Amino acid sequence: MLRATRSIGRGASEAEQQAEVERVVSLLFDANFPDGHLGTKNITPGTPVLSPGARPGTREVAYSATVDVPTVFYRWFGGGDITISASSTALRRDVNMMLVLDRSGSMFRALGANPGPRAINDLKFAAELFVEKFDNSRDRLGLVSYGTTSNLDYAPATNFKTSMVGHIRNILADGSEPTPRMLCGEGTAPLAALAIRTRST
Repeated sequence: MLRATRSIGRGASEAEQQAEVERVVSLLFDANFPDGHLGTKNITPGTPVLSPGARPGTREVAYSATVDVPTVFYRWFGGGDITISASSTALRRDVNMMLVLDRSGSMFRALGANPGPRAINDLKFAAELFVEKFDNSRDRLGLVSYGTTSNLDYAPATNFKTSMVGHIRNILADGSEPTPRMLCGEGTAPLAALAIRTRST
């Protein structure tokens, strides 16, 4: 069920998120419990339900299923198959996060011994994929990049995907390797490489 909660970010609306959760749960169920597994029959998978969690800033996916399981010793006493049911609930917290990317000159170097893709290109590609994992309507993401100096490219906000991907694609690798003073300046707190905090409200 945890895998299903991670798929929520692929949907742009609640209906799309529900559909994505159903798709992922169906794939996982079929892969792990195919028809006739261990002699079982009458598998009745339920429909996963995506709903607000009991605590603010959370959502949960609930799922249940039943199956008839054959018995061995129980049959000696006139018994037959037993119907087994199981249920599961997974919780997902909304996220506040700053993504911090290195755009210093070293990131312009080619990867590997032979001329090839620049490190900055791989970084930007991975960052785009990372951003797509989050829920555009509820999570809050922001972007900071640094080289000789740091820059707040995008302040934390919801509905971030289009803007953040655009900023990531526009990042150019230049400048010196940063030092704490270059990044922070005088009298400011050190810049974290990656800051993640879940919202409680």
